Amino acid sequence: SFKFKVIGLKDVDVFLGFHYGEKKFIKDTAHVNANGEVEFTGKDTLQGGIYLFITPRKNYFEFVVNENKIQMETDTLDLVGKMVVKKSAENIIWYDYMKTIITKQKEIEPFREITKTADKESKEYKSAEASIIKINDEINKFRDDKIKQNPDMLIAKIFKSMKDIDLPDPPKNTNG
Repeated sequence: SFKFKVIGLKDVDVFLGFHYGEKKFIKDTAHVNANGEVEFTGKDTLQGGIYLFITPRKNYFEFVVNENKIQMETDTLDLVGKMVVKKSAENIIWYDYMKTIITKQKEIEPFREITKTADKESKEYKSAEASIIKINDEINKFRDDKIKQNPDMLIAKIFKSMKDIDLPDPPKNTNG
């Protein structure tokens, strides 16, 4: 069973979803009680992978399914940033990674801005580009270290599949 407590949610239905290509699909629905607690008990055994906890407002956080019992707590104010993994070795590593990515995106942003406007031949551009490469290398090293430390975990396979993917630009605000 997968137990979640989400501060800011109560007496609503939430969804267990998954990515398939660019789309998101719903696999299960569960009801959040008055204390923000919800449990997905599902009759089907889920294939190992990354799943989505989708709120009524269509916000979501991802979590790794490869264990029978998962217990996590967060807050709607910052689903990823406030995540505390109570039970799930895979998700402890996954959220360590997610939080690292958020930090690295903040570090990379000023350099990305420079590369958008600076002349490609300028010192400033080349320096910014070198900084972006260095930060991406740090992310790759983080993943490589986790793969070495946890070779038998699903998270190692997930990280292996991410190799050589550059850090995407953070989502732009798309408020129509």
